[in-house]
Amino acid sequence: MSAQGKRIQTRQTGKRIRKQSILKERTGVGWLCRTLAAAFVLLLGLSIWQYVSYTLENRREEQFMAGLQAQAVTARETPSPVLEKPLPEPELPPIEVDFALLQDENPDIIAWIYCPDTEVNYPVLQSGDNRYYLRRGSDGSYRVAGSIFADCRNSVDLSDENVILYGHNMTNGSMFALLPHYAQQEFYEEHPVWYLLTPTANYRAELFAGFVTSTSSLVYSTVQEEADDRPIMVKAWEDSDFRGGPPPEEGERTITLSTCSYEFSDARYVVVGILRELDEP
Repeated sequence: MSAQGKRIQTRQTGKRIRKQSILKERTGVGWLCRTLAAAFVLLLGLSIWQYVSYTLENRREEQFMAGLQAQAVTARETPSPVLEKPLPEPELPPIEVDFALLQDENPDIIAWIYCPDTEVNYPVLQSGDNRYYLRRGSDGSYRVAGSIFADCRNSVDLSDENVILYGHNMTNGSMFALLPHYAQQEFYEEHPVWYLLTPTANYRAELFAGFVTSTSSLVYSTVQEEADDRPIMVKAWEDSDFRGGPPPEEGERTITLSTCSYEFSDARYVVVGILRELDEP
């Protein structure tokens, strides 16, 4: 072969090698793009499935709770005004609850918690531990939102010095999602009072403190503890995000409402109130 022929052959060989290299590179890039596209579609599909499942679960929970409220809860009628000076009326909660009906369905229902003009209108459950109703509804079935439940250390009739109730901080605003709103003075002024109803007694909860704390806080004790040489509820009042009524006096019972918060690991937002027993109808 002549020298010129060898040069032509060398150039052709070089071109083939470059073409093969480019083809391999393009093939690799194409595979990577296809893989990333498939992963994106998979993640998108999973996200849509999770969103739809969460939305449907919330809708089922809302329908279930609306049905339960319709069956067991009725608003009290406001007495008609009279011209004569009326006799003093006993102070009653704004709702009535049929506990016989509720406990026939589930004996673990021990109370009802209510805050006027909010989403809070729920049965209170209690089990032998503080995990059972985290993801169970009042009918015992699986529920993402779980239930409002009393601390397992509380007595069944909730006659302790400090009643402790837990509820999830749900993104749809249900359960105890409103508790962190008490960091704003205006929200407290709009909703300063809750009601706790039980089969044996009804209570008005006059809120006096709301703040972020940890799960090791002494507010999670069923008796009135002391911290820094003063009652824990006085310290709670001092640490409160809003300025409400005075802290409880000695002998007054309290209620602690708790939900998740996210300022640090195991953070909780708690709202605390004084329990005042209401008159019998």
